Amino acid sequence: MNVPRSTLIYVAIWVGVVMVCSTLVWAVISRAGEGVTSEETPGRSPSTSGPRGSGTPDTAPTVSPSPSPSTSSGTTPASPTSPVDPSTSSAVERTWSGVGGVVVVVCRGAAAELGTARPDTGFAIEVNDTGPDRVEVEFEGSGDSDTETRVRATCVDGEPLFEIDD
Repeated sequence: MNVPRSTLIYVAIWVGVVMVCSTLVWAVISRAGEGVTSEETPGRSPSTSGPRGSGTPDTAPTVSPSPSPSTSSGTTPASPTSPVDPSTSSAVERTWSGVGGVVVVVCRGAAAELGTARPDTGFAIEVNDTGPDRVEVEFEGSGDSDTETRVRATCVDGEPLFEIDD
């Protein structure tokens, strides 16, 4: 069987385009997924409470607190016996997503701070506490849905620990 040379060239170009496009899509999805999920410490409560919404894009606004001022880099680390200043501790960010929306909490030592909170489509949001002792956000379903989800987060060993009430 003799295949024309032009057909082989077209097939080679098509395979090359498919490989390049597949690699680009994989890279974009991989990069977009970084920082969206968090790894949980065994023995702690899970960071999700169930399946997400219908997959439709969220159009509700995002709620974010104003950023806290940073300290100068000339400070010395605290000794083990002195209290830890939350502004000098390394920040640990975790994301909870579940029925109602998404909450991002940042811990600096024992101080909790609301990173962002975004309701899913069909939900209203109420931010009750933005830190530093704890973060508390409520998602309330609107319309025919009477679903309510309360997300509370505190910092335990410098990491956000989520408590969910459905």
